[in-house]
Amino acid sequence: RVNGDVGITGQLRTDGFVGIGVDPDGIGLRAEHSINGNYAGLIKNTHATNGHGLKVQAGDDSDVTSFRVADVDNNTLVEVKGDGNVGIGTITPGYRLHATGITNYYVANFQGHAPGSAGYTAGQSFGMRIDAGSTSADRALVVRNAAQSAKLFAIRGDGNVGIGTSATKNLLTVKG
Repeated sequence: RVNGDVGITGQLRTDGFVGIGVDPDGIGLRAEHSINGNYAGLIKNTHATNGHGLKVQAGDDSDVTSFRVADVDNNTLVEVKGDGNVGIGTITPGYRLHATGITNYYVANFQGHAPGSAGYTAGQSFGMRIDAGSTSADRALVVRNAAQSAKLFAIRGDGNVGIGTSATKNLLTVKG
């Protein structure tokens, strides 16, 4: 259903494939346009109080891509798999959030600031919060070397901290 003016250049297809500015080439909906300094597309819900954005419904396991963001050269930047795992810098995320960096760059930067809303004090700043683990068998945080052969730092779910080890029997265990 179309409301308003429609201009058609090229073929009008009735096989269920739609191409805007390009042949759909077997893709259900494909749009391409070259614009300098602006977005090629926009999906906007103008409902004032309860408008949702974009829903992508696809995939059922880790072998299927539900959503992908790629650069102009088709290099994948973000990948969401059908099992819910999200990859940044990887197309095979093995965790709910799996970020892979490049050499000589940090993978992530967390910078807190006071949002200025109720419950915050002016000038307060928060970094990162991890809610994980509650027993000595749980690992709330583990930092390993790049080869994944050594645990550099670990915090168990019971609050015990290990430096150079994750086998902490005391509140603080240092090995090395």
